Amino acid sequence: MDLEERIMLAIVRISESFKKKNSALFKQNGLTFSQYNVLRILESAETGRMSISEIGNMMLVSGANMTGIVRRLEKVGFIAIERLKSDERVKLLSIQPMGRAVLKEIQGKKDTNNQDYLNAFSSARKRKFLNDLVTVLKSVSLDAE
Repeated sequence: MDLEERIMLAIVRISESFKKKNSALFKQNGLTFSQYNVLRILESAETGRMSISEIGNMMLVSGANMTGIVRRLEKVGFIAIERLKSDERVKLLSIQPMGRAVLKEIQGKKDTNNQDYLNAFSSARKRKFLNDLVTVLKSVSLDAE
């Protein structure tokens, strides 16, 4: 196996392990991994709301899958959905107090899970690692266009 393939397989294995570990935590709080990601994206949205398609693009999730994720989050009161007045087809999502509360509940354990993966690295090395990964993502995005 060449070096590039070994690197990519290591990234996939880390990703799958991370997702499995955090999914168990999210499940304890009534969320799937994808639902948690929607809440985190909405929590950090500059305007406090985003369209379903914007979030789906960020998460690399199809519109059909986003619809199901969003419906379940709305049903339990974690998000609100409103239609854009200028274009009724566009649905804007916003996180609700219950959604913020569940994120707050999860925060400490999630941070510990993240630290478990990166404990061996200094802050400077983590920043370099992040920059390297962003570079890879940008190169792949440019190739896809």
